[in-house]
Amino acid sequence: MEYDLHCHTKYSFDCRMEPRRVVEIARRRGLRGLAITDHDTVAGAMDALQYQDENFLIIPGFEKTTEAGDILGLFMTEAPDPKLKDPFAVVEFIHTRGGLAIMPHPFAYRVTIGKELVKCLDGIEGFNARYPRTQVPGIAFGTDEIVEFARANNLRVTCSSDSHDYGAIARARTVIPAEIPEEIKEAIRRGNTVMAPPPPSAVDRIASKIGEAAKRLLGPSEPPPTLWEGGPRLGDDDEPRPEGG
Repeated sequence: MEYDLHCHTKYSFDCRMEPRRVVEIARRRGLRGLAITDHDTVAGAMDALQYQDENFLIIPGFEKTTEAGDILGLFMTEAPDPKLKDPFAVVEFIHTRGGLAIMPHPFAYRVTIGKELVKCLDGIEGFNARYPRTQVPGIAFGTDEIVEFARANNLRVTCSSDSHDYGAIARARTVIPAEIPEEIKEAIRRGNTVMAPPPPSAVDRIASKIGEAAKRLLGPSEPPPTLWEGGPRLGDDDEPRPEGG
């Protein structure tokens, strides 16, 4: 079964999509269900639940802004106070209510995740269609490196569209051999998932060829040491950058 585990609606500040149409389009594109994860609210998910039926599942959730980047709360019917920015408190809020804490687009704007925070997360997005590569200048970092990081830190990986417009819905999917919410949740916890990103675009292929040529000429570039050591907890030494993803 294919699911899109990160979608937005008009209840996010940067999206205008109607929940009803989001569900309609997701059905037409062959999804078995999707997670509605609006910024700092579950209002979109609660709205979308009325369009759920035995053939299509809505996974309610939110995308919470924190000092260490955004955190998805999946299988959640309430969101924490918008003023709460401590990532550890957000993860605790999610876990005490039976949800999963997933970090979306984990390296979109940074190349470190605090080691202690990594231990608290259930997983990270191995592929995010909105941010398929890091936006950090001078760093070549994409899906392969994220998956390697996840394996090294015992994190599960998901694959999502992060859709903010109708065209992006279902662009990236997570294959999960389950249809019931509790079984889907358990499959993600066990890592019984398969990423289904879109095929690379012409731009992606050109960028890959350029990267290969650069490696041949200059040699492989070493990833920043803090990436693999967990790095400093963002918010202590780094000025956080709003992601809005």
